[in-house]
Amino acid sequence: MRIDTSQIYIKLLLLILILIFISQQIMYILVYIKIYNAYDKIFFISAVFIMISLFILMISPIEVILTSLPMFLYSVSYLIYLYAHVANILYTDILSTILLIMIISIYGLYRFRRKLKIRSFSNIFVVLSRIFYYIKDDPGHLLITEGLILLLLSSADILLNYITGKIFFTKPENLLGALIDGIFITFIRNRKIIFTSVFSWSFTPLLYYVSSTHIYTRPRLYREIFKEKSVVIDDVAVDKQANLMINVSTDLSPHMLVIGSTGTGKTVLSKKISRSLVKNNIPVIIFDLHNEYKDLGFKRLDPRDITGIMINDIYSNRDSLNEFIDVIRASFKLGALQTAYLQDLLTRYVEERRNIQKLPEYLEEEIKRQEDPEAQRILRSLHMYLKLLFSEISEIKSDVSWRLDEPVTIDLSSVGRNNFLTDIYVYYFIRYIWRSARERGFMRNLNQMIIIDEAHNVLRGKIHELLSTIFREGRKFGLGLIVISQQISDEMSEYINNIGKIIIFRIVDMKTIEILQKILDDENISRDLLRLRELEFYYIDLTGERQIFRGKILRI
Repeated sequence: MRIDTSQIYIKLLLLILILIFISQQIMYILVYIKIYNAYDKIFFISAVFIMISLFILMISPIEVILTSLPMFLYSVSYLIYLYAHVANILYTDILSTILLIMIISIYGLYRFRRKLKIRSFSNIFVVLSRIFYYIKDDPGHLLITEGLILLLLSSADILLNYITGKIFFTKPENLLGALIDGIFITFIRNRKIIFTSVFSWSFTPLLYYVSSTHIYTRPRLYREIFKEKSVVIDDVAVDKQANLMINVSTDLSPHMLVIGSTGTGKTVLSKKISRSLVKNNIPVIIFDLHNEYKDLGFKRLDPRDITGIMINDIYSNRDSLNEFIDVIRASFKLGALQTAYLQDLLTRYVEERRNIQKLPEYLEEEIKRQEDPEAQRILRSLHMYLKLLFSEISEIKSDVSWRLDEPVTIDLSSVGRNNFLTDIYVYYFIRYIWRSARERGFMRNLNQMIIIDEAHNVLRGKIHELLSTIFREGRKFGLGLIVISQQISDEMSEYINNIGKIIIFRIVDMKTIEILQKILDDENISRDLLRLRELEFYYIDLTGERQIFRGKILRI
């Protein structure tokens, strides 16, 4: 009985290549979830598999080499790619020994091959012609490779009504299709030429086109299927080689604190983060105090858009009324007597269901009715602020004029330097977002990111309490928070335990440096921070064992 050695070699090689693929995908996952303690072992196991497959190739007929070489070369290139990311944790002496053995093995196997005088079963050109010829004869393997993956994802998109956004296909997923193709055809065809990784040859242009092309579908679905853990921030380098990344899995904290003096690059970084998140279909809500984000092209909201929500809450919920009074009390630093007057005034007004636009007029009547000079003085002080807040309301809106699943910029520059109005608007916007996130329920991935620029201007009172709650509980509801500030206040230091990353640009404020020294337990950091240039920063990862890297924004 004649044994087809070509079949045996290819099946054996296919098994080895599958093992290489699996081991490399494990490494890929370990890199992104930052579990490095097992990475070196799997790296060397994969290298051994490659050496074994190299040995099989060197003693195989030419048609086996032709059909398997693309997948083998891919395996080697992918191993090099992964090595570049974690080279610092591998044992260099062991790696150099393995490379030396590989070089010696290639030389020895080449000489051995010449002595064996291995005979091919087919002419080289016949092999290549059959590869292309059987493509039209067997369209099923195209479906198994490229088509199957795209078909499944597209079907899921239609079923789940995910029809917007982008997905980036990478080579491992496409080449997994080639492996499946090889397995199917090996067992269902009785041919000498087995198309183990023919897809890599016959469709190399298509493969690389798809590998660098955005396919329109839902990225969030892609992350669910392939367990992607981070969003890469373009043009922002960390530790010279790697890109800055933001966690999108709620297993780790997505929250971030960005600190730096004016003009050091905080807003530039914030814009790059915003663009990258939106590109990955994660909505961003930016609180823009100085009109610096209009070039992003996001929908811009006037802060008065929130007034309808605020008023509806006051009318429908007694707790909301008390909360509103508490916000005003904290903003104005009202005493007990002033707060009591405000409580009585607003409670009666709401219970009588009066038109909120008439509140300033109602307050004027109250002032006239009062005979007590002290009461008149208190009511006049309240009248000025309440008139400023409510006089521009043209209607009570039943809902906001924007959706939470789209990127928006809230333009607070129109409020000017009125801290009272800024506090009111910021508090109620964030409160509305937080309430909506809780109503959605627990999420496995980041679903929304709030960015507060110049946060030192609003971090006080009820806003501080609300942000503390989001820092503690936001990630389990898919809500992330990025706070950007020129200095760290005592309030901000309370957030550290719930923050995943801190990015520090150049700082000249000594109080902030002192707080950072305590937080990071590093007395020498003041010298390092003062030496940073524009667009340079320190990146501190707090999601596991604390790690500190230098970083830089590469392009504005």
